[in-house]
Amino acid sequence: MHDQFLPTAIPISTAAILAGLSPATFRARCLNTGLVALEDRKVLLWSLAACLGRAIEIDDFLEADRRRDPARRAQRDYRRTH
Repeated sequence: MHDQFLPTAIPISTAAILAGLSPATFRARCLNTGLVALEDRKVLLWSLAACLGRAIEIDDFLEADRRRDPARRAQRDYRRTH
């Protein structure tokens, strides 16, 4: 069952964190092989859950999303200085 608070599609980098892979490895193993479905350049959460063989809980998603915060800060700082 889909949690109403989870998005239906997530960024590739967040999906890679949930899968325990780097974004490049996630693309090679999951996207290029067709194991995981994309919609508008985002990973469909149901297909990621099916690929991983487990449900994606809200806590798992939030933790993976928060792990992207340093990269977001670095990108924001870069844009401010350039």
